[in-house]
Amino acid sequence: MSYVENAVIEVTDLSSGNKITLKEYKIDTTFGNQTFKFNIFTDQSDPNAMNFKGIQGHSYLLNITANGKSYSSVTAIPYANGLDSIWTEPVPGREDSFSVVKVMYNASDTFGNAVRIQTLNRKFRKDGSPEVFLTSFNPVYDDAIINDRAFRLPLIWATIIKTYNNEDFQTLVLFAVATPSR
Repeated sequence: MSYVENAVIEVTDLSSGNKITLKEYKIDTTFGNQTFKFNIFTDQSDPNAMNFKGIQGHSYLLNITANGKSYSSVTAIPYANGLDSIWTEPVPGREDSFSVVKVMYNASDTFGNAVRIQTLNRKFRKDGSPEVFLTSFNPVYDDAIINDRAFRLPLIWATIIKTYNNEDFQTLVLFAVATPSR
């Protein structure tokens, strides 16, 4: 596999006319006694480029010029449908302590889209870092399964845990039921 060098990569928001040109950075890294060289194209040094983010409903043009050849592609970011509904269902045999949160999602009829589900666990962060949305171990559903359909699925609690023991895995979709105080 070879990496492209000295390419000119431009991304244009066709809806607003904003445009950025990515810069090439050459990186050497060592693993054991081997050195690997690769190039990345980004623009982390330009504040305008850092603020260039995809917007729902906008179309984008990617132009790449390298080795005397030009390549281009156009894509669009569709509007998100959002969730249709959300509800809880008691867990059979554990009704007094656990529920499953379920959601209904209506997928659009446009091929090539995917849905990504993330959750936010609101809690105090001791290190002062901002709360972030996390994904579960299977957060993406693509058109091969959901195109132009309404479907129900459990809302899986995202976590930072990278490995799961059997009990963790069995309870990923369970939420503790609040018991009323007397």
